[in-house]
Amino acid sequence: MGYISENEDDLAWAIRERIEIAVNSLSHAQRLSKIIKHSSYGSDSLRLHIKIDTGMGRMGILTSNAVDYVKQISELPNLAIKGIMSHFADAVGHREYAQEQLKRFEDIKFQLYRQSVQDNGSGASGSQDWVWHMAKTEAILDFPQSHLDAVRLGIGLYGLWPNIKLIDRVHALHPEFELKPVLSWKTRILQVKDYPEGEYVGYGCTHKTHRQTRIAILPAGYYEGYDRGLSNKGDVLIGGKRCPIIGRICMNMCMVDATGVKEVKRGDEAVLIGAQGREYISADEIAKKIDTVHYEVVARINPKIERIITE
Repeated sequence: MGYISENEDDLAWAIRERIEIAVNSLSHAQRLSKIIKHSSYGSDSLRLHIKIDTGMGRMGILTSNAVDYVKQISELPNLAIKGIMSHFADAVGHREYAQEQLKRFEDIKFQLYRQSVQDNGSGASGSQDWVWHMAKTEAILDFPQSHLDAVRLGIGLYGLWPNIKLIDRVHALHPEFELKPVLSWKTRILQVKDYPEGEYVGYGCTHKTHRQTRIAILPAGYYEGYDRGLSNKGDVLIGGKRCPIIGRICMNMCMVDATGVKEVKRGDEAVLIGAQGREYISADEIAKKIDTVHYEVVARINPKIERIITE
């Protein structure tokens, strides 16, 4: 399930593969219906989930219009409603507001149930057959009332906690529960050099060696998603040891002090996120150093970088 372009070929693919897409407004649904109706596959229906904005202020139909607009969408040809969805702004730190969001969502559900709204898509399903879902990872872990018909596991799927406040709360009820990060980010050393004492490293001359330093140059910079804010602040793992970033992170490279690593050489593995030996660098650690959240750290890794799936 997700968003998709309003290109005819993409919609044909979604219909053929039974992909269920998110619709965020009445006009959005009307455009999709019109495109399909006038296409070569106009007898088929696009499966969709309607997004309701219960207080996130992002995508979706406002609650004040929701019942009327859902009814209108249900009457459009070539669209088959499969679910209704919403999204919490903060299910942990603002629980009262989250409860209010859930109440708004359930009020809409009740009104549509009471009116027995039917959709005009193939199969002629009605509001009582639609899947209602609102819970993201933090609500899955700590707000069971919001689980409804289905849940949407987000960052938890990657083994990351959505909010550190949840850890103690969840462990109090389920001591055995844990999330294990599935992502490691690794690269290989491009070059190793012994650099003299008293010389600057990198753009802006922000680091000066205070001893002869063995520098390892890595092919990872801010283009790859390795944040420039880690300049003179971050660490990487080489040979099972932490090696500090020295100098400013460049577009496609960064330099680290590998003086403490015996026999370090070109081609050796360097870990930006993950474990090596007894050491571990987490996305949370990086996020704290650059004053952001781990969502951003992992989401910004350049999609052109090869992904290797391991067991």
